[in-house]
Amino acid sequence: MASVRGVLFALQDMHYVSGRCVLTEITTGTTSKVFFIDEFDKKYILKLNPPLSIQSESQFLKRYQQIEVFPECITTDDTTYILMEHMKGSMLNGHYSKLKILDKINFMNQYEYCDSRVGYINDLKPDFKIFLKDELALERLVIDDYYDSEALFDALGTVALPEEAPKYVHGDFGYHNFIMQKEVLSVIDPTPMQNLILYELLFLYCSSPYDINEETLRAYYDYYLKFSWIEYKEFLIYARIIMALRLSTSTRHHPEDTAQYVALLNELF
Repeated sequence: MASVRGVLFALQDMHYVSGRCVLTEITTGTTSKVFFIDEFDKKYILKLNPPLSIQSESQFLKRYQQIEVFPECITTDDTTYILMEHMKGSMLNGHYSKLKILDKINFMNQYEYCDSRVGYINDLKPDFKIFLKDELALERLVIDDYYDSEALFDALGTVALPEEAPKYVHGDFGYHNFIMQKEVLSVIDPTPMQNLILYELLFLYCSSPYDINEETLRAYYDYYLKFSWIEYKEFLIYARIIMALRLSTSTRHHPEDTAQYVALLNELF
C-alpha cells in the first residue's frame, strides 16, 4: 500500500489540499486506511485501498455523481487512493424507523441497468438465485449453528426467479453505511454489485434487527412493487434467506444482534 505521506504530497502538488491541512486517521486495516482531511474551509475523506477496491468504488461514485446522497469523487489515481467529499452527520442509529427510511431512498430509481449477471463485480453469477445459493454455501457452517440452512436451500430451489432485471447497485446498502444530518441522508462505502433492487432493499431491511415485524415487512414489499412484480410469498422467501445471511454476518461483526436475528427468523417465517 502506498504511504499516506506520498499521496498527500501528490494531492498538494495538484492543489487539492495545502501544506496546512490537518490529517486524522479514522480507520485502519490490513488492506485499507481512511483519513479525514481538514482543509479549514473544506473537509475531505481520503481512502487508501488495493487497486480493485479503489477502481470499483471510484467508478461507482463517478457513475452516480448526480445522486447527491453519495459522496463526490474529487480525484483518484484509480490504483491507490480516492479523495472524496466528506459527508456531514452521524452514523444512523440502528433503531431508526424502517418506515421513515423508505422516504429517503427514492434515488434507487436512478440506478442503471447492467447485463443479466448478478453478484460482486469481480465474481458475477448467471442469475440471482445462483448468487444467493453461493452466498448461502459460504455461510452455511455458521448459519447451521443457529438455524436450518437446509430449509433455506430447499426454499431457494422452489421459489421463482424474480422478474426484475439487474442494476448497478451500492451493494452494502445498510444502516452501518448511512449517515444522517438533520434528517438528510448520505450513503457511504459502496461495494458495487450487479444486483436487484430486491436485494438492495432487503439488505437494508435486515441490516439492523430493530423494527422488523409483519407491518414493516409488508411496507417493504409494497415499496418494492414500484420497481417490479413479485408474489408476497416469494418476497418472504427471499427476505428469509437474506436475513439468514445477515445473521451469519452479525456473528462476526455484531454478535450482540445475533440472538435477535435468530428470534426473528423463527417468528416471522
